[in-house]
Amino acid sequence: MIRPGADPQSSDPRCRGPRRVWLTAVVFLAVAAVGCGGAQPAAVLPSRSQGAVEIRLECAATPEERQRGLMFRSNLGEGEGMLFILRGEDNPSFWMKNTYVSLDIFFLDKDGRVVDLVERLRPCPEDPCPVYASSAPCQYALEVAAGTASRHGIKKGDRIELRLPRGTDCAPK
Repeated sequence: MIRPGADPQSSDPRCRGPRRVWLTAVVFLAVAAVGCGGAQPAAVLPSRSQGAVEIRLECAATPEERQRGLMFRSNLGEGEGMLFILRGEDNPSFWMKNTYVSLDIFFLDKDGRVVDLVERLRPCPEDPCPVYASSAPCQYALEVAAGTASRHGIKKGDRIELRLPRGTDCAPK
């Protein structure tokens, strides 16, 4: 019988190393899991048909990223989108040049309120391409798969919750 509080392996040097390695691995995995779970930018859409729907975001924060946007992409999944961070309220304009997927664009104010939206924008294979501008000042533009607005009943005035964690390109500056 082992005496309470006694560790029969504590005096065996062969057991201390593996125990430390195991403990270090457990701590590392726990920290990694917490870090990965909280660091993904997302938009939560108010869906009249499904409650709330989460969209995983890529962010276009720099001028180069905003200019490229979703160009040359062959697909965009239902749960995916790109958030354009405009860093100051203005009336941005978008076009579909070299964009191979149809899109909806939500123009959002600083609080995530939809101030304008354009739906079912089609790819533009050759010039001239139409330009789509927000009719109201906005802080963000959110591009999602075409049909998202109608599928979830999203209209002007609705609020889209933006989850923009620190340490990501989406984080408010």
